[in-house]
Amino acid sequence: MARRVLDSDLLSDLLRGANAHVVASARRYHADHQVLTFTSLTALEILSGLHHIGASAQIKRAEALFAENDEIQPNVEDYRLAAEIIGSLLRAGTPIGFIDPAIAACAIRRGYAVASANTSHFEYIRSVGYGFHLENWRDDPESLALCAGD
Repeated sequence: MARRVLDSDLLSDLLRGANAHVVASARRYHADHQVLTFTSLTALEILSGLHHIGASAQIKRAEALFAENDEIQPNVEDYRLAAEIIGSLLRAGTPIGFIDPAIAACAIRRGYAVASANTSHFEYIRSVGYGFHLENWRDDPESLALCAGD
């Protein structure tokens, strides 16, 4: 089974236990890979939101989750591809900011899939010619079983 890069929305769901499908998918994935994979940009998104609301207990839980799992720290090649993706999105009239294109670039360069509930942003990226597998663990609790052959 291919590795997945988890977007912040799914990691946030996991931290809060907010969605049983996300929790079940994460457990199945973790059983196969022993770690969840995320980017340091995802950590930035989650931690900045938690600091904004002063959620010290949640910050500690997030830090523990990050420490136990696989953090991709984007390098210059990841950022070059992200810049290319951003340029393509701007030309297409579908700007989505910087973080999701950078997450997609990290996944593409490593041959990983992306797991996110914000599929519209990642679909925009695919629509301008960047190929990667995308799954939504909120909507499809069996997504890992369906993609076992990828």
